[in-house]
Amino acid sequence: MFTIIQQTYYILFLLKTKGSRLSTSLYNYRNCPCGQSGYLIGFEINEHYLNGLERDFTEALVFIGKENPFTQGQMKPIVWQKIKTKKFPIGKSNLSEKEKQYKHKSAIKEQTYLYETNTYQIFIKDYTEPNDRQIQDRHLIVIDKKKDSAVLERMFNEREGTVIASLNFGINYLEVPNSKEQWIGKLFKDKPEVIFRFAWYSFSCPHIDFVNPQDKYVGINCRIN
Repeated sequence: MFTIIQQTYYILFLLKTKGSRLSTSLYNYRNCPCGQSGYLIGFEINEHYLNGLERDFTEALVFIGKENPFTQGQMKPIVWQKIKTKKFPIGKSNLSEKEKQYKHKSAIKEQTYLYETNTYQIFIKDYTEPNDRQIQDRHLIVIDKKKDSAVLERMFNEREGTVIASLNFGINYLEVPNSKEQWIGKLFKDKPEVIFRFAWYSFSCPHIDFVNPQDKYVGINCRIN
């Protein structure tokens, strides 16, 4: 099992089948036989090896296998630049009109942001209510510069158990440098770049998106309480 922490450190545990646990998810057990996402798998690890990790530590990705799938030092925190709303490339959206409708009709104030890499332009449009700073809806579009088309698009909505994540939090506030939220880069060997952490989840499963329409997302950090 390989664990990556803060994009910097690797820890290797040798696991045996003894001490492993398998159970169905509380969300899916009524619908079984289940697919892979319907199960929760756990392993007993001596607490001695987990010093420094809090009970709800979420800055780790775990892979179970013979070889380490992670790269090292190839992820970058996204530093957002505020831009004019009219520059948001809504004309390149691949979503249907129904999908593009944000959920909170009172959230009419718009803020738009951009981050660029050598390959991509990443746009965000946030919707808030006139007298409230809390973001209600977020529209993400990733544009391939060479193709001049959207290769990834997502809508995020504030709802029970889901809060839209802050932008530039660990960047603008130097006292919390480890609280950077959005990241982009090559996380997995032999896989396209990834981008993630646009919302916080108190339960259910957030995911990491591949910046490539042919690759599926990776579900992570599933919570059941």
